[in-house]
Amino acid sequence: MYELIAPNQVGKPGYETYIDNNVATIAELLRAVGYHTFLSGKWHLSGNGITPGTLPGEGGFERSITLVEDGANHFSSAEYIPGWKVTFAEGNKTVPRPGNGTLYDADMFTDKLLSYHNHTRADGKPFFAYLASQVAHTPIQAPRENIDKYYGGIREQRFDKQKELRIWL
Repeated sequence: MYELIAPNQVGKPGYETYIDNNVATIAELLRAVGYHTFLSGKWHLSGNGITPGTLPGEGGFERSITLVEDGANHFSSAEYIPGWKVTFAEGNKTVPRPGNGTLYDADMFTDKLLSYHNHTRADGKPFFAYLASQVAHTPIQAPRENIDKYYGGIREQRFDKQKELRIWL
């Protein structure tokens, strides 16, 4: 990962922080034998921002929507670590984040992947779909309606049990 590369790794083979042309992706191999190939979600294989030739469309994915870097706010294109980049790409072009400010990323990435499949399924070709959600990635966020389901109920029961077991003092 570019953001975490150590100074002694810079410029060393295997520490490029992006996929280079010495590696064949599963998407390239499957597309070559007739599969549709789709990606939706985190990519984080393009180095510092976007190294030329490293977007998913250049790595065998027929259709893709990606968060190029390691993470972002789950509802917008805001960074989750001040100063870190947040770039979205569809195919081989950078694009504004779909549903910026309103759409939870897990829903956005899932809906996009399903739309890619729905546009091609009539031809009967097999497909490879890769969904790389960042929902378990910081920042930990969820839609308000999901959070509200756990207040006043199981959340408090579990916390009370943890206190009873002296996990919390």
